[in-house]
Amino acid sequence: MASPGLTEAPLVEKLRRQPWRRVPGLHAVVLHGSLLRGSAPGPRDVDLVVFAEPGLEDEAALGAAELAEEAAGLEADVYVVSDPGDADCVLVLEALSRGMILYADEKGREMIVRVAEICGDYLEMKRRLRYTETLVEAVRRRAAREAAREDL
Repeated sequence: MASPGLTEAPLVEKLRRQPWRRVPGLHAVVLHGSLLRGSAPGPRDVDLVVFAEPGLEDEAALGAAELAEEAAGLEADVYVVSDPGDADCVLVLEALSRGMILYADEKGREMIVRVAEICGDYLEMKRRLRYTETLVEAVRRRAAREAAREDL
C-alpha cells in the first residue's frame, strides 16, 4: 500500500477518520490516485474505489463522495464495485496495489478478496492467451483488408 506525501498526510488522516460505517450500503473504501502520489502542484481530487451493497450503489457512492469532499476540500471521483465479477479489473487492482484501504467491514473485506481473486485470474488468463497482442493483430489485419478494398 502507498504512503502519502508529506503535504498530503494530514488529508489522508482526515479521510481515515471519516465515519464511513454510517453510509448506507458502504462496505469498503480504497483511496488511490494523486492524493497518495504526492503529485505536483498537489492533489486535484480524491480518487476512491468503494465496495457497495447491490441495490445501494448510488447511496454508497454519494455518501462516500460527501465524506471525502468534506474531509479533503476536494472533489471526489468515485468508482463503485457492487459485483466483484463486473469490476474494472485494471482500475481496481491498481487501486488496491498502490492505494490505501480507508475502511472495510467484514463484507467489504470479503468483496476485496473476491475481486482480487477474479481480477487476478482474468489478468493471468489474458497474459497466457496473449489477449491484447491477438486483438491488436486482428485489428491490423482488418485494417489492411479494408485498405486493400479501398484501393480496388
